[in-house]
Amino acid sequence: MSKLETYRRKLRRNYKFLVTNLTTSHILDELYQECAIEFDDKERIEREITTADKARKCVDILLCNPAPGAYETFLRVLRGTPQEYIANQLDETEDEIDGGKSNSSVEYRAEYCQRLSIVGMVDHAIVAGTYIRQEVFYNDRPTYKHESKPYFLHHPSDHWLIGGEVGHLAGYLYTDSLAYRPEHIDTSWYAADRLQANMTVTSTDVEKVASQTKQSLTQDIANLTAKKSAFQDIISGSEKKDELAKREAEKLKQFVTNRQETVMTAMKQYTNTLISDIDNTYQNDKKMFQCAKEKACVTLAAIDSACADLTEIVTHGKHDEMIKTNDKSQGLITELLNNDVEHLANETRTVLTGQACTEDVVKQMFGKLYKIRLIDEFQVELAEDEFLFQVGVTPGGDIVIGIGKKSEPKKKRVVIFTNKGLRKSAFNVDCLSGFVTLKDGNIAVTQALRNKLTVYTLDGATVSSFRCSKPQHIAVNSKGDFIITSPDVIYTYNQNGTLTQTISDKTNGEHKSAKYVTTNTSDDIVVSDPNDHCIRVYNSGGHPQYTYGTKGDKEGQLNNPNGVASAVNGDIVIADGRNHRVHLVSSDGTFNCFLLTKDSIYRPKDVAVTPEGDIVIAEDKGKVKIYNYL
Repeated sequence: MSKLETYRRKLRRNYKFLVTNLTTSHILDELYQECAIEFDDKERIEREITTADKARKCVDILLCNPAPGAYETFLRVLRGTPQEYIANQLDETEDEIDGGKSNSSVEYRAEYCQRLSIVGMVDHAIVAGTYIRQEVFYNDRPTYKHESKPYFLHHPSDHWLIGGEVGHLAGYLYTDSLAYRPEHIDTSWYAADRLQANMTVTSTDVEKVASQTKQSLTQDIANLTAKKSAFQDIISGSEKKDELAKREAEKLKQFVTNRQETVMTAMKQYTNTLISDIDNTYQNDKKMFQCAKEKACVTLAAIDSACADLTEIVTHGKHDEMIKTNDKSQGLITELLNNDVEHLANETRTVLTGQACTEDVVKQMFGKLYKIRLIDEFQVELAEDEFLFQVGVTPGGDIVIGIGKKSEPKKKRVVIFTNKGLRKSAFNVDCLSGFVTLKDGNIAVTQALRNKLTVYTLDGATVSSFRCSKPQHIAVNSKGDFIITSPDVIYTYNQNGTLTQTISDKTNGEHKSAKYVTTNTSDDIVVSDPNDHCIRVYNSGGHPQYTYGTKGDKEGQLNNPNGVASAVNGDIVIADGRNHRVHLVSSDGTFNCFLLTKDSIYRPKDVAVTPEGDIVIAEDKGKVKIYNYL
């Protein structure tokens, strides 16, 4: 074997090592001065962008240099730089494989890409396509055959050529590139007549493209899968919102029906119209939910199909199939990914949106629906330093009053009256902080300083008791559980006195006054905080729903609110103490109106609702008023 071929073998066997470690900026000028490379070679190396590309170009040029002295100069120059270890590596490389043009090392041959894609203009489309590497090497370089045509890409002498037979110098296209590997060809190709072809042919590593395509398709699958979950949410949400809309429709119809006997006769004719409008609006919303669900199902099916196809080609497809599938499917993928899920979801967000069936319109059609009328009142006789702090109503309609004494804060009493103000019974409760009437006709009271809850009969006989922490006011939910406020926490106890839930309910400002509490038909917990001048609403699981009120005297503002009650339709009634008025707030926290103002009420301390839906209001100085409101 010639010295030149030995040198080339060492370069080839260390090709990857050289591309990774060689820094050409240290040696180019000296290589040129020592005539190991030409000036054009130097410029071509310097035009490369990355250090690895510069090293690759330099090695390719040395491999194509016919003079053995170029290799020796290269070693000598390396030894005069910090890259001497590269020269030592080349020296230590032994040529262990005997001669022959196709005997390059197995490791080096394996580095050549397995497939190439050659693309060109229509004039030379006949030779374009995918070329697959063959087992045969020629001139110590790989040969590639067109996947479906009798054309070969090979290196018969000093250039790359596309022709009909390996080793023949005649061909259809060739290039003068010095690139040692076909995927590094970066110069123009020429036709067989030596005229530059009206095209530029580029070679691309199909495996690399396939790998990138696989990554792209895998990401597309992930994106489609994420999109899929959004449509699944729409389908699930549509069904839930349909049920919610149905319940809301029933609630509104009941709202109308319950009041048709209490409004003027002229308004009764609107009842059936309103119920019909509610039904029609619900049916329209139902169609909208169904339409959104169907759209989501169609898109979800398309996503499932696309994901399945893409997964199959990514998992089992050949490289060229993967690339072709990617080209064909990008339009569909883009369309699916650009599908406006938010718009579709918005179509299912509004429940009972029709104007005719909103509660406000119901009120308008009934005239001034929230019209309040005083039906009875009486004065509770109080000593000079006594005050009234709470009111309740028994299932039988009796009115229960809590009375305190400023000079002796621990001494408090409970007094029961008929709804006409006739006193029926009374009993003393030390350290009384709040009470609630129970369905069985008894009264549950909290005793702050004793950390205790006690159940009494209306005659004052003790029924049961249990310990609780710093209790203030108390309410009871539909299950009979006790809801008790304290300075920072809302406690829920079952009827046996077992603590079942705690809710953090801290006052932002200084805690001076006890917090009132009530529950509604949904078992939401409504807390009135006179310290923060607001009410806070939690659902039955203890999650905050909304806060109503800030300090002030405008709509939606409160000043030292006290008692709070839930009307039969879910509205919230608030005693706004220092503003001398009573608020009516919808179940979602929207201000409806002032039921009473200072013209008819003075320092309301607490409110309660009778079984018939009338409102009982207790004033600070002992006046109890019963109102019917429409």
